[in-house]
Amino acid sequence: MCSTFVGLRILVVDDDEDSRRLLENALDFEGAVVATAASVQEALEKIHQEPPQVIISDIKMPVQDGYTLIHELQSCAVNEDMIPVIAVTAYVGLEDRAKVLSAGFQAYLTKPLDLDQLYIAIGRLRLQFYQQS
Repeated sequence: MCSTFVGLRILVVDDDEDSRRLLENALDFEGAVVATAASVQEALEKIHQEPPQVIISDIKMPVQDGYTLIHELQSCAVNEDMIPVIAVTAYVGLEDRAKVLSAGFQAYLTKPLDLDQLYIAIGRLRLQFYQQS
């Protein structure tokens, strides 16, 4: 096990089981404490039980999408301290990037996911959000 993210609580939200498992294994290897959710509703329940320090969310999911998740986070009391959220999506256009970031996501990564880019994004958010306090 590496020690890059030891103890960092990360929630992975994706309706695709293989994607969740890949991210869970990769982040666990880096020392993170990883929870997963297959839907926005399941994610919100887990956030209320034990707020993560970082959320990684797919954008396109059935029933409720990543935009619904970010909207719910922005409007609920559990996110008073602002949990940073990384969007992971197959949408790759400049307009898509602008839409994702303007919706409130702090980072935007495209599929297929480059794990090194994910680790860099998590590291930046960690510095930005948790070194200030």
